[in-house]
Amino acid sequence: MTELLDPMIAEPIPDAYPDLSGFTRRVREPGLSEATWWPGMITFAIVASAVLYTFVHLSPDLVIAATTPAGGDFGAHVWGPAYLRDHILPHWRLSGWAPDWYAGFPMYQYYMVVPALMVVALDVVLPYGVALKIVALLGILSLPICAAALGYLGGLAFPAPAFMAVAATFFLFDETFTIYGGNIASTMAGEFSFSIALSFCILYFAFLAKGFRTGENRATAAVLFALACLCHGIVAIFAVVGTIVMFLLWADRKRLRYLITFGAVGAALTAFWMLPFLLQRHYLTDMGYEKRYDYWKMLFPHGTGTEIALLALIVVGLAVSISKGRRLGVFLAVMAVIYGTWAIVQPQSQLWNARLLPFLYLSRYLLAAIGLADIAWAAAWVVGRVRDSDGRAALLWAPVPIALASVVTLGMGLRDLPFGHTRVEDHLNKTQWVYHWGPFHSSKATFVDDWAAWNFKGYERKDAYGEYYGIVSAMKVLGSQHGCGRALWENNNLEDRYGTPMALMLLPFWTNGCIASMEGLFFESSATTPYHFLAAAALSDHSSNPVRRLHYVNADVAAGVTELQELGVRYYLAFSPTVTKQADQNPELKLVSTAGPWRVYEVAQHDLVVPLKTQPVVVTGVSSSRDKWLEVGTSYFQHPDQWPSVPAQSGPADWKRIAVKRTSKEITDSRHLAVVAPEGTNKPVTYPDVKVSDVTTGDDRVSFTVDKIGVPVLVKVSYFPNWEASGARGPWRVAPNLIVVIPTSNHVSLHYGRTMTDWAGIVVTGLGLIGLGFLFRRRMNFASAENNAGSWPAPSGEPTHTWWVDWEDTDDHGLAGLPSNGAGEAPNGDTETPGAPDPRPG
Repeated sequence: MTELLDPMIAEPIPDAYPDLSGFTRRVREPGLSEATWWPGMITFAIVASAVLYTFVHLSPDLVIAATTPAGGDFGAHVWGPAYLRDHILPHWRLSGWAPDWYAGFPMYQYYMVVPALMVVALDVVLPYGVALKIVALLGILSLPICAAALGYLGGLAFPAPAFMAVAATFFLFDETFTIYGGNIASTMAGEFSFSIALSFCILYFAFLAKGFRTGENRATAAVLFALACLCHGIVAIFAVVGTIVMFLLWADRKRLRYLITFGAVGAALTAFWMLPFLLQRHYLTDMGYEKRYDYWKMLFPHGTGTEIALLALIVVGLAVSISKGRRLGVFLAVMAVIYGTWAIVQPQSQLWNARLLPFLYLSRYLLAAIGLADIAWAAAWVVGRVRDSDGRAALLWAPVPIALASVVTLGMGLRDLPFGHTRVEDHLNKTQWVYHWGPFHSSKATFVDDWAAWNFKGYERKDAYGEYYGIVSAMKVLGSQHGCGRALWENNNLEDRYGTPMALMLLPFWTNGCIASMEGLFFESSATTPYHFLAAAALSDHSSNPVRRLHYVNADVAAGVTELQELGVRYYLAFSPTVTKQADQNPELKLVSTAGPWRVYEVAQHDLVVPLKTQPVVVTGVSSSRDKWLEVGTSYFQHPDQWPSVPAQSGPADWKRIAVKRTSKEITDSRHLAVVAPEGTNKPVTYPDVKVSDVTTGDDRVSFTVDKIGVPVLVKVSYFPNWEASGARGPWRVAPNLIVVIPTSNHVSLHYGRTMTDWAGIVVTGLGLIGLGFLFRRRMNFASAENNAGSWPAPSGEPTHTWWVDWEDTDDHGLAGLPSNGAGEAPNGDTETPGAPDPRPG
């Protein structure tokens, strides 16, 4: 570049963030030339204010109250970390078997364990409910900090990092989406793992941007990448895509080596969880959530005025970024385009296209903040020209109107501005509560603050807590008097008055695992989920039926009881008159307790381990297809009379093989599957009577005794490949999603162990830890002016970090604080030095 020299000080002015033609210093403003800490202090104040502002609107007094959080999915998340603490960690595992939901499922095999570990760690010194609430807020409260770090480490000067923190706060309070993840509303709905992962991911991008400039932070980048991936699988996709995009903006051989070394270590650190997740994902349940097709509303969710203002700032930020080669601005723009496009073209699949939208929205907000910073720079330039100064004092004041405008904008929705008032008004033939503050008014009220209060009050402070306590206590007494077992409860949204419609998912939490709930939170984590909801529909007057494509039969208690017996459910809790009337007349149900509006029945023939009367039949062509096996399972579950015997996914060579065909294009509908049995297959092999006794169950094992060996035994526990049998052949998977073994001794034991996939993941993570130590000891050093720059073409003097457009500390070589080698040259630009201290500032 051509250096512009101020004739008064004869000092080179670097082409930093951005180079506004003619923005040269004429007169130093008193105190600013030395007080370079002012921008940092102001940025710190803005970021801290954003965090504090967010926190005070989330009922901090209730956060520290010793209550058990409720609300939406949040109220069911209560069970998870406690189970990890009490059952999985004592087995020296991070994922394991949980019998408490869905007839058992692999806990933290498909859901993220790191946030739960945070809760367990805090629970050492805090009440459990308080620990859970604090961890749930970590992602929300840290996002403004991480956004500011992205601006600072990404090479942007004051006031861009402060504005990015403000933009992140607007993203948090965005109420145009409530479940996709990242904002306050989604977090209150239970997506706090997503929020934590998103903050880790933004911080990872910050260190990655700095690393691609300087060669530093390989170990830090690897750890942050791993944490982002381990906290949420969908954010892991965001991290991977962002890594690729950022590398392509820097791409050369040095950065490629940087990428390969830290990327390999970061991926390896996730392997203990990610490898089993990916290689065994066919045991997940596809809920079949419908793709969103309202593309315009997806891409532009706000009102017209808001969208125009956002787009104007985005255009400014992108235009200046492109003209000045500012990589971070281009990076955010590319990410927004990728995720906006991806959300449109993503087909109907297990990855719901709406889950991609938070990354689009956050990228837009942050890019708009950069555009606003560019406008602030232009305004400072104008002031500098008018006052014949360098305009820094004006720039220091730039965050003030932005902060005030942000407080007013958010406060209009939160309705908490000083001197504001609300009154009832008629508008468009509707009576509304309208909030007035000075010349401004708004009829739209923010709801996330009330949502946080509802959640953090907890179950104990709900008006219907007495009723909820009564049913939980009744089930606890039943467990002690009649025996422990699984319970299926009628689905009804009226249960929201307890704190969440999912309140009874916590039966195992309150009863120390004695009473398991068939329904649980992690729908996709269990292959038994579809069968539970088929039974729940039959036993409910109004069921949620969340798994798409199934054929639900509602309020048919007789059919539902048969399905309860198939799943080994001991207790049925009915609520509505429609089903309680049928239940009272069903001979397979015995009324054993009442509590408030609930009637509790014990199910006959609910044994968990039963000998088979006939030999299973192996269905060919379905072992590798999740959808085909689900069709088989639902067909048998709802129409067992159409099958010669229980269908198996695989089995011994002497078990008969049969085929099936679909009679309709519709998939997974049990009505449209017909058995094609070879001649003679419809006459199944029968077995003599076998007595099963001494059935015992634990958190990861089942054992029993038989009086005859060689006869297959059905164990009504969800199948998963980690199950290992001792004293028996198998286990094999049979419909609906249960286990069959063939005893080879009188005593049989099943244990939830580790597969080769699990061991491979553990080994790879161990190698990743070794690699992490190598990255800490050997540092890459891109120590040349060209490689040190945060934009292209690389200006010869842009510092690694700078608050000001014309940084004070550029040395005589124009190398932005890099040490000289004594000959007026920069150090070698491509080195790896074992254990060498980093000589550069920051």
